[in-house]
Amino acid sequence: MADPIPAHHRSATNLFSDPLDSHPLWFKPASFLSPDFDSESYISELRTFVPFDTLRSELNNYLSSLNHELIDLINRDYTDFVNLSTKLVDVDAAVVRMRAPLVELREKIEQFRGSVDVSLVAIKNGLKQRSEAASARETLELLLDTFHVVSKVEKLIKELPSVPSDWSNGDVNLYDKNSLSNGVSVQPVENGTSVRETQSMLLERIASEMNRLKFYVTHAK
Repeated sequence: MADPIPAHHRSATNLFSDPLDSHPLWFKPASFLSPDFDSESYISELRTFVPFDTLRSELNNYLSSLNHELIDLINRDYTDFVNLSTKLVDVDAAVVRMRAPLVELREKIEQFRGSVDVSLVAIKNGLKQRSEAASARETLELLLDTFHVVSKVEKLIKELPSVPSDWSNGDVNLYDKNSLSNGVSVQPVENGTSVRETQSMLLERIASEMNRLKFYVTHAK
């Protein structure tokens, strides 16, 4: 009678926990496939609550399982891998046939790129000319406004009435008394007052236009 196959010794942990081929909840192999996976950060994070020996043992087990899977994959597709060289027939001729269309495509792409570069340069030049034209137009309008203001100031200066130098306040009062005593009209006194008021109004307008002129000069700088 054949001896029975001895049963493998299993610890209490193996008997009452997950199967041997499973991983603990804290071990997640999918983390290794993450693009931003960092081994140092991963180990440092796990060592806060997992003993180092346990972590090393789990990683070794996982490495062993990966090696077994790799060997299985190679053995499964080994025949196709060996026959790959026999299936690749006339590879050089295929490369030569593909080279000509690829070279032609590259030349077309380079020509298209050249035309695009020329168009970009033309657009940039056009935008620059447009900006310069707008700036020149703004300067021209500013010069026209300045010319109108200067012309208006010159016109207002010419419209300033002249007041006789001997028409001081005392002379005007004296002239007023003589006119009243002789029964003459007070029109000259009224004319003198009107002249001074007109001068004051014109001077205010001239000052206002000069302020506009200063604004245009400052803006032109």
